[in-house]
Amino acid sequence: MTTKKIGVVDIIHIMCYDIHMYINSFLLVIHRLFLGSECELNKDFTDKMILKTDNLIEKRNLLNEMKSSYMTLQEMRLFSIYLSKINPRNISTKEVVFPLSDFLKIMDIDRVRIEKLKLTTNRLLSKIINVSNDDGGYTAFQLFEKCQVYKDKISDNWFIKIIAHKDALPLMFDFKEQYFKYELWNALSLGSTNQIRMYEILKQYEKRGQRIIELDELKKMLGIDLKQYPRFNSFRERVLESAKTALEKYTDIKFTYETICIRGRKVSKIKFYIYKNKAYTCKMSLKEFMSNKKLPEIIKSDNDTDDEYDLYSEVFEGEFNRSQLELLTQLALPIMRAKGISGKNECVTEMANYFRLTYKRLKASPTDVKYPFAYVKKIISLDVDAFSDNIM
Repeated sequence: MTTKKIGVVDIIHIMCYDIHMYINSFLLVIHRLFLGSECELNKDFTDKMILKTDNLIEKRNLLNEMKSSYMTLQEMRLFSIYLSKINPRNISTKEVVFPLSDFLKIMDIDRVRIEKLKLTTNRLLSKIINVSNDDGGYTAFQLFEKCQVYKDKISDNWFIKIIAHKDALPLMFDFKEQYFKYELWNALSLGSTNQIRMYEILKQYEKRGQRIIELDELKKMLGIDLKQYPRFNSFRERVLESAKTALEKYTDIKFTYETICIRGRKVSKIKFYIYKNKAYTCKMSLKEFMSNKKLPEIIKSDNDTDDEYDLYSEVFEGEFNRSQLELLTQLALPIMRAKGISGKNECVTEMANYFRLTYKRLKASPTDVKYPFAYVKKIISLDVDAFSDNIM
């Protein structure tokens, strides 16, 4: 039997370990003393609460190419954050928790009522994935199983918890090949769902350097109705050129493209050439982006009375923040006056009805609206002019 001699380095390692364990034990006692015996220091949990600039998204090719239910920009960003926080090699990480304030900052929402978030989370839970079967059929299932917004009793902070649906787990976990990676900030810096999806569609093929996609297939992958943009020039300007400019300005890839025509001049396919964006530099980290944002005001509904802007926010499905709603309200007031409406309650009700119709006009637009707020402002301004002409 041989005996290993203990050197100076070994003694130092043992001493450091003892000191480390002592400090941890001391901190645990203090934590329990002030916060309750049921609580323990959990570094992993704390780390998950911080939205880091180096959060990587590992997305399976199969998930990236599926035609899921259309997602709003808000829902797509939330999904990106979810994917950045899971560990694809550890299925137990399917339950993701992060501060609600982080998400609100990213979405530029400065004030929100908890009850109004139900609209967003319920829509997220309604997203359906369709998987093709070998026999030509398909299987449909939800992307997420549960979404919970809650207030932590100890920290008094609001959090949001998201859990993937059991049928969707094979698309997010335990894959070793046929996937691609990208940094979370690339998705968060883009300003529309088309831009985010175009980035993902092309990022998947970055190593190959090119990709050919049928026009109708591309529309499906982008969540665009096949009847939308019947003229290719409109699709080129509002989707392709918009994404081309945005990706080169805000992400780590850029692209050029050429059209492939059949039967004369009709465009049937698009060939993309994908390049690494060497000129791209992340001028502002996600941490800096977050710190520059105003801390959002989170209101619990049962302690406060709803005001008219909460009603208007619900009408516009949370697409505009309070400042924008206040501006739209002021802009539309001449219409209310022209209708002879003066009472507060009657004005709020009529304004909500008017905004509801205005929002329907926005959604019914035959082309992709790049700036929804500016579009709604234009609609209201035209309506104000029309009412003024009628009065005169």
